[in-house]
Order: sequence, then structure tokens, then C-alpha cells
Amino acid sequence: MARRALHDSDTILDAARSLLLRAGIESTTVQAIAAESGAPVGSLYNRFGSRGALLAQLWVRAAERSQAACLPALTLDEPIEAAVEAARSLVRFTREQPDDARLLASHRRDELLAGAEGTAIAATLRTLNAPVEAALKQLSRRLFGDARAEHVARVGLAILDVPLAAVQRYLRSGQRVPSQLDVYVTRAVRAILEDDR
Repeated sequence: MARRALHDSDTILDAARSLLLRAGIESTTVQAIAAESGAPVGSLYNRFGSRGALLAQLWVRAAERSQAACLPALTLDEPIEAAVEAARSLVRFTREQPDDARLLASHRRDELLAGAEGTAIAATLRTLNAPVEAALKQLSRRLFGDARAEHVARVGLAILDVPLAAVQRYLRSGQRVPSQLDVYVTRAVRAILEDDR
């Protein structure tokens, strides 16, 4: 029977995320992550290959969690309700997973993905946004009858840009996202998508 890993990947990534949010990217070294997680330095290199690959995996995990919160809503039968629920799901994600949301909001993707070139995670990065892009086009077809660029952009504004802009100040200040924000996001999404349909 195989031995269970003493420090699982999520524990290590959680420690790296805490360190990154608290001390910044320059201070998030392999040695500092090892100290934060309690995992030996050699174990981190063995599991992730490099600091760059570890930080890339941290970004991918947060992005996939965000997508998992949003994408199922887009399959609801009524397209406006699907858009509203998708946007609200991102607000809920920031409330329920504040550290992942802060990571995505406060660090540029390229900043965390530098150094991951040539690693196994690089292939995941190339297709990471494909499900979201496909869902935006599909919802555009359901709402407007086509997936023209301006319609896809309008859908993206409603279900991605509006909720992410709405939560930014709370994420940056470390405050809890208020429940009233769900109401405002709902109104904004409806205003963007229902007007002149």
C-alpha cells in the first residue's frame, strides 16, 4: 500500500497563497513556502518542479474554482436568468472563497505564471479560459441569436466585468462582500442584457 503524502498539494498551495497575499510575490520563495506549509523544500520541488510551476498551479486552481462557481449557472433554461445567476455566482465565490478571489483580483496572471514555460501546467494554461469563452458565445446565441463580437462582449460585461468590478474594493480592503451587492449586480446584469433585445 502506497504511503499517504504528509503534505498534500492543497495544503502547500494554501500556504503559498497565504504567504503571497500577506507578503507579496517577491517574498513567496520556495524556502518561505516550505516554512509556511511545514513541507520540506525537496518535497515542493519534487511535487511541483519549480517555484514558477507552483505559482502557476496556484493561479490555475483559483481560476478553476471561480469557473466552477460560474459555469453551471449558464446552463439554466432562461438565458437572462442564466446570466444573472452566473454573475451572482461570482459575487458568492468572492464571499465563500475570499482568498482565491483576492489572489485573482490582486495579482496579474502573467506575474504568477512567469517561470512556468515548458512545465506540465503550461498546457493547462493554454486552454484554461476555453470553457468560459465557449459559454459566453453560447449565451450570446441564446440571447441575441448570434455570437458576433459585440454581443459576446456585452455578455462578458454583464456576467464577468460587472460582478468582478463590484467586489474589487471589498477584496482589496479585506472586507466581507455585503449581501446587498447581489441585488445591485442583478439589476446591472438585467439592464445590460434586457435593454433593446
